[in-house]
Amino acid sequence: MDWIAIVQREGHALSTAARHDFKAQVPACPDWTVNDLLAHIGAIHHRVAILVRTSRTEPWSKDDGSAPQPPSGNLLGWYEAGLVDLLDALRGADPATPVWSWSGPVTVAFWLRRMAQETTIHRVDAEQATGVAGPVDTDLAVDGIDELF
Repeated sequence: MDWIAIVQREGHALSTAARHDFKAQVPACPDWTVNDLLAHIGAIHHRVAILVRTSRTEPWSKDDGSAPQPPSGNLLGWYEAGLVDLLDALRGADPATPVWSWSGPVTVAFWLRRMAQETTIHRVDAEQATGVAGPVDTDLAVDGIDELF
C-alpha cells in the first residue's frame, strides 16, 4: 500500500470534516470535541514527524520539552501544519531507519503504516462527529485488523 498517499488523503479528509463543527462531540470518544480530536492527532503527527526526521530512538519526555504540544489558539492550522510536516518527513525517510516506538525499537516502516491507520481512524471520528462520514477503503480496513492482531 502507498502509506504516504493514505496519510495525505485521510489527513486532508479529517481537516475537511473538522471544519464543519469544531465543537461537535466525537461519538467514539464522548469526552472529546472535534477540537480535542485535532489536538490529539495533531500532536501525534507533529511528534512522529520529529521522530522520523531525527531518527529519534528515545521516548518523549514531558519534562524536557521535546514533545510538541497543541497551541491554545488555531488548532486547525496547527493540525494542518503538522500533517504537512509529517508527510514531508515520511517522504524523506528511509523505511529501514531504526526509530523509537512505545513497544520498543522499530523502523520508519512501522510509522508509515501506523500513521495511515491512525489518521484514518480519526478521520472517521471527525466525520461521524460532524455528520459527514464516508467509507474506509476495504484493503486498508483489513490491514488495520491485521495490524491489531
